[in-house]
Parts: sequence; structure tokens; C-alpha cells
Amino acid sequence: MRKEYDEMNKKELLSIFLMLLKKKLRLEQEKKFSEYGQITCCNDEKIVGFSIKKKKLEEIPKEVWELTSLKRLVIGRNNIKRIDERLSRFKNLEVLEIATNPIESLPESIGELRKLKRLILVNTKIGSLPCSIKKLESLTYFRLVSINKEFSPEVFDILKDISSLKNLEVLELEVRQGFDIPLVFNNLHHLKKLKITFSKITGFEKIDGLINLEELDISFCHGVEYLSENFGKLKKLRVLNIGSSNLRELPKSIGECSSLKELHLWNNNLQRLPDSMENLSSLQLVEIDDNPWVYLPKKILKIDRDRYESFKKYCGFIKDSPYRYAFLESDD
Repeated sequence: MRKEYDEMNKKELLSIFLMLLKKKLRLEQEKKFSEYGQITCCNDEKIVGFSIKKKKLEEIPKEVWELTSLKRLVIGRNNIKRIDERLSRFKNLEVLEIATNPIESLPESIGELRKLKRLILVNTKIGSLPCSIKKLESLTYFRLVSINKEFSPEVFDILKDISSLKNLEVLELEVRQGFDIPLVFNNLHHLKKLKITFSKITGFEKIDGLINLEELDISFCHGVEYLSENFGKLKKLRVLNIGSSNLRELPKSIGECSSLKELHLWNNNLQRLPDSMENLSSLQLVEIDDNPWVYLPKKILKIDRDRYESFKKYCGFIKDSPYRYAFLESDD
């Protein structure tokens, strides 16, 4: 019995020793990297997350490249202009976020990050994307917001190849220049959200392949005047935002979007909405202010007065409407 008791004590002491050792190692790591950013460790004290924010750094510290166990890397609000090919060392990286840095390009080695799930590039000077980006087959979320006024036309050719990212679920692009971005993402069958704003857009003909699309935002895209009739094939679409564009009319097939709940049409050139909208039994919200005048189908004129009491009168059209929202009654 005494022997068993001693064995148990040894195990407990060993466990306490290992715990203290891990704590010591973690404190040493935190002290080592505190000058550059904030670390996140997992149970075995490996550094899996590193955030470099507001440190006025002009390059990524060499110590960071040693953190090969990283799963998340955030580089925000510094003065970093370049990320070199050593990026490929982070084989386990799942999230890469670069924001508010004057970075102009990404290395080709980014294509070796086969576990990368989220890629966020916000307020950088990136003017082109490496061809290897099409190799990121695990990518589910991609956001690109560029402040570069000389955005390379070649990037749009690369965006055509983005259809190889079969697992992509969210794609958000904000390119403030006057380039035309063709929507050729028809093979992205897992895509749930597509947001392209502040751009000129053409080529809606192939959007019908986005069979799982739930949210489409193409607001502030002044090249949009008409939508393709195959919009009706987007059976899972819940939110459609085409605000502040030059939209002149909606396709009749919009009435086939049976899951549509929100329709944002503010600040366009609409003169009427199609009668087929009466078939949208799930529709809850229509936003139609700042249009020349809008004819509304009779069923759409069923305003929920409990939610919008000030709207007492309605007719076949609304001219210079001061009301931003029209809430629709359900059939209950």
C-alpha cells in the first residue's frame, strides 16, 4: 500500500512540475514577443495565434517566422510594406488577416498554405494577387478591400480563376476604381454570400450556378442597370441589396426567388416593380426610397400598419416617398 501511495505522489508531483514548466515557458514566450504583439497558446503551450497591431513596424520580426505552429496571424495598423516568401513556413495557418498596412503584393508562396480557411486583406495597397491563390482549396472566406488607385487590371483575370476555390462560402470585394469586374463565379456551388461593392459590374448571365447563395450585395455598383432573368434560379436567396446603383428594372423571374426576405433597392432609377413579386410569400422588407417613382403590385401594398403606423395612405405608385422602408404583411 505504501508503495502504491508513493507512486501516486510521484505522478502528482510530476504533473505539477510539468504544469509549472509549461507556465514558465509560456511566460518566457510572452516576454519574448510582447514587444511585437500578442500571442495565443493552446494546451501544449504551442503558440497558435499571433497579432501584430499598432506597433509601427516596417517589417515582420524575424522571430515571428519561427512560429511554425501558427494557425492565426493578424497584421494590423503597422507600416509593413512587404511579406516575403517565408510565409510558406506556416503550414498550419488557417486565418491570415492583413489590415491597414501599405503592403503592395502577396508572395507566390501563399499558395502553399493548404489549410488556410480565411483570407482578409483590408485597406492595403495590394494591386495584384499571385496566381497561386487558386491553390487555396480549403479557403471558405475571402475579403479584399483595396485603397490602391492603380489597381492592376491583371487581378481581374485572376478573379476569373477564383472559381477553382470550390469550398468558398463568403466572397467580399470592394474595389473603388472604375474597372469592370465580370461575375464568373458560376462554379462556386458552396458560396452563401457574395458582396461586390463600389465597382462596375457586368456579366450576370452566369450567376444561376450559385445554387446555395443566400445573400447578394452589389450596392454602389453604378454599372448595374439590368439583372439577368436567371435570377429566379437562386432559390435560397434571402437578401438582395442593389442600393445606389443605376438599376432600371427588376427581372420578372425575381418572383421565383421563393426564399427572398429582404430587397434593398434604394437610390436607383426604378419606375415599377414587376407583378411577379406578388409570389414572394417570404418577403418581409422592401427598401425603395430615392427612386424617380415606383409602381407597386397590389399585394406588395399590404403595409403592416402595426410596424409602420405613419404610412396611412397608399396608391398604385409612390412619388418622392419620404419613407425608407416598406414592411410587408405575411399571409397569416
